[in-house]
Order: sequence, then structure tokens, then C-alpha cells
Amino acid sequence: MARRLLFVTSLDMERVPHAECMLPFLAAAGWDITVVGPNARRSTLREVVPYPCRAIDLPKGRLAYELNIFTTLLRHRFAGYDLILVHSQSLGCRAWLPLIGCRKLVYSTFDYYDPLRYPVHTWLEKRTARLARLNINAEFHRGYISRAQYRLRSPLLIVPPSLPAAWPSEFVPSFPEGGPLGSTETFTLALHGTYSSVRMVDELLQALKLLPTRFHLLMGVGGTSHRTLQRRLEELALGDRVRFLKATRFTEMLHETAKCDAGALLYQNSDLGNFFQAPGRLTEYLVNGLPVLASCHTGLEQLVTRFRIGECVDSRRPDRVAEGLLRLEARVRSGELTRRHCRDVFLSCFAVDNRAKAIVEAFEAVRAQSDGKILPEAPNPWWLDCQTVD
Repeated sequence: MARRLLFVTSLDMERVPHAECMLPFLAAAGWDITVVGPNARRSTLREVVPYPCRAIDLPKGRLAYELNIFTTLLRHRFAGYDLILVHSQSLGCRAWLPLIGCRKLVYSTFDYYDPLRYPVHTWLEKRTARLARLNINAEFHRGYISRAQYRLRSPLLIVPPSLPAAWPSEFVPSFPEGGPLGSTETFTLALHGTYSSVRMVDELLQALKLLPTRFHLLMGVGGTSHRTLQRRLEELALGDRVRFLKATRFTEMLHETAKCDAGALLYQNSDLGNFFQAPGRLTEYLVNGLPVLASCHTGLEQLVTRFRIGECVDSRRPDRVAEGLLRLEARVRSGELTRRHCRDVFLSCFAVDNRAKAIVEAFEAVRAQSDGKILPEAPNPWWLDCQTVD
């Protein structure tokens, strides 16, 4: 008899594919999966990497959404599922009450609540995490901190929110070794995201101003910040060097960024959640072989330097960001840092497929447990098991 799994997320499944990254491997292992989330029927991941499941949309709108989250969790806890996978931090604050006393819960999150800034959210998430029979975190450092902070007595699994190896690349195999994809006269940096202090965009723009005019930026646009961005571009006289992503679909966005030369992964050190970082956005660049310009934060710097996939800088300093871009350009143009290398690193280590066996084994083990009260070992950095690519 098939094992039944209910997956519930608050992330828009049409906009980003990372929420579902574990599910194709569970489906292949024989799990019968029901997916509930915003735009679940228009899932971007299933459009590119199909897997069998039943999809149920969560309606938009504040009141309707809140009511449906509560009633969905309450109703399905008695519907004969072997496990209920609650995904995303916002559901971590909402799941405890409707699932209180449930012995089928698995909790997964990409993020971290700073208890000093979000004491109520932390209190609620702690109850959900301690209720769960398996906790899944996206990042080694955050997982270790959460394990200690919440005094977890359940197994802890680290699964980065990465794209699957089956995700098609826009440049392989036609792209030649060495050098940028576009014009040899320009070096274009892609930024997945809109104008935000968290992404250090203003510092990046100031760095661009310090650099020769061959350096360009392609970035997302939208929200209330766009007007502020336009004013800033006028002040810095960068209007002709910054272009905007017009793509509305995730797949279209990757198609556009594949024409760039590198990706931006600059982050503000606002709390533990940003300082310990191994974001899914990293594989959005690596899938097409783009190296990255990243902040010198603990987790991110370890990955970038260990696998030689880019440059790390003090993102608070525009002059350091500019110097890092010059170094990155030199390594790309010299052939030291090729797209083939970055693509191979993605396939051999960063693609979520490399965690598939651990995912399936963890779910099978938790399903077989009678009470889930197992003192977990400290999680190991998943990248230590990966071989560096020459």
C-alpha cells in the first residue's frame, strides 16, 4: 500500500520552484502525494520536472487564506495521511494550533526567525518544530542553531532549496569554453530580485558607478521600490547600464539570465538568517554555469571558495564590490572560471538530487518510528561529502 503524504506550503508555487524540491524523489520512491499551496495547479517545478500528485490551490486574500490554512490542516490531520509536511516559516507559526497533538508532522523551513526581532513568531514556530517528528532546514548553520534554540528531540535533515539536475540549461552544450556568453565588450551581472537593502542593491549600483562602462546590470523590477530605484539610477547616471527583467515566469527569467556573465548574491548581515546563508538563488545561477559575486558571509563564502565558483566581497563597501567584479571578470575572460566548471559543480554537488537518498531514507525512517523521540546527532555540512570539480 502506497504511503500517503500531504504537502502544504505558503509559497507561490507558480512563482518559485524551490518549495517542492524534495517531492519528485518521494514520488519516485512510491509516496502518494497531495500538494496544497498558492497556485499549486500551475506549479513551475512540475511544468519542467513533472511528478505525479494531486494539486489543490489555496485561495488568495488575507481572510480566505488564513481560514483555508487552518481548516486544511485540521481536516487533513484525520484524513489517513502517513505524514503531513508543513513547509515555510509562515506556516510554522500557524500549524501548531490545528495540528496540536498530531504525531504525523514533518516541518521544513528555508528561513530563520531572530528571537530578538520576532519573539512571538519564534514562540509559535518552536511549538511546531518540537511537535514535528522530523525537522528539515535549508542551511547547516541555521539548522544547528534551531536545534539548540528549540531543544529539538527529533531527527534533523539539511536540504538546501536547490534546483534539480533535470532542470534544463539554456547554454549547454552550445556554449563554448571560456569567456562570457554575450558581447566581448560588456560584462553583465544578473540580479534575481528587485531593489532592496537586504540584497545590497544600492552598494552594487555605487560599485557599478566606479567601474568602466563595459559593466552592466540586469535585475528584477516591481513593487513600490521601483520608483526609488529609478531616482537612484538618475542620481548615479546609470540608466543606460541597467536593464530590467521583463520575464513573468521563472523559466523565462532563467532564459534571460543565461545570457549574462555572472550572478549577484550580495546580502545584508541583518541577522543570523542572512549571515548563515546557502540560498536557492545560488543554483539559479549555477544551473546555467554562471559564476557568482557573493557576500563574505560564513556559509556562503565557504561554498563559493571551496568549489571555486566566484568571488566573495565585503558587500557593505562599494569599492570592495567593484574590486571583486574586476577580479571575477578577469577569471572569466582568462578561462580560469568557465561556465562548464560552474555547471559541473551544480550537477555534482548543488543540485538537490545529491540529497535525494537522504530525503527518502529520512521520510521512511520517520514513518516507521513509533514516537519520534530520538535525540538527533549534530547535522554535518552536506558539502563535505561533495568532491570539488577541477
